[in-house]
Formats: sequence, C-alpha cells, structure tokens
Amino acid sequence: MDEKFMKRKESFKNSLDALAEAKVRDLSDSFVLSGTSAKFSITSDLAWKVMQGKENEEIK
Repeated sequence: MDEKFMKRKESFKNSLDALAEAKVRDLSDSFVLSGTSAKFSITSDLAWKVMQGKENEEIK
C-alpha cells in the first residue's frame, strides 16, 4: 500500500482516539466543547481522505 495512505490511516486512528476522550470530558466547558468540535472536524476530514485513498488503491 501507498505510504501516504498508511500515514493518513494512522493519523485518522489517532484522531479518532483523541476524539473518543471527549466522552469523559466536561462538555459544559466552552473550551472543551470548541476543542471537541475542532477535533471532530479534523477526524471527519481524515476519514474522507482515507476513504478516497482506499478507493484509489483499489483502482490500481
């Protein structure tokens, strides 16, 4: 598999783990809430890029 794809996949896994921490945080704190929102956005973008990379690997 492509090295770029593997790095994105690993970044996605790490981002997803960091996002999961939000479950145990105080979401009434606006700082935590904005950080969780930002992490969700990053995780979503990485998920999209990983899916695109996987599709491109299958085409090759």
